[in-house]
Amino acid sequence: MIYFDKPFATIELEQENNLLVLTWHGFANSEEFQEARTKAVQLSRLHGIKRWVSNMKEMKAIRQADQEWSVNTWLPEFLTLNIEKWAIVVSDDMFNQMAMSSMMSKMRPRLPYPVEYFQDVNAARNWAVR
Repeated sequence: MIYFDKPFATIELEQENNLLVLTWHGFANSEEFQEARTKAVQLSRLHGIKRWVSNMKEMKAIRQADQEWSVNTWLPEFLTLNIEKWAIVVSDDMFNQMAMSSMMSKMRPRLPYPVEYFQDVNAARNWAVR
């Protein structure tokens, strides 16, 4: 079921699979980027969701300030969710790939659960729910 649907991002919950799917659509400015990530954490907390898919296939570059916000502000909140698995669908955009690589190099040492990368959202979903 879709809980958040904006031009820059969609958030779906599959409660039967204990799964949240955050799909990005193109570029998100700082306000939009933070709104979607914050809403995803809130929905996970509210519904007890333990598995995430971040579908970044169509996402464009992430501003440096948003990368820093993700590591310093968003990540501590995300960690309180006690997520079991996080699947990331890699963007086709080279600038997004560089931004994600930089962010994940700072985040990954703090993540106590598996994170896997995929080219396809169906493969990511399948891994996250098994």
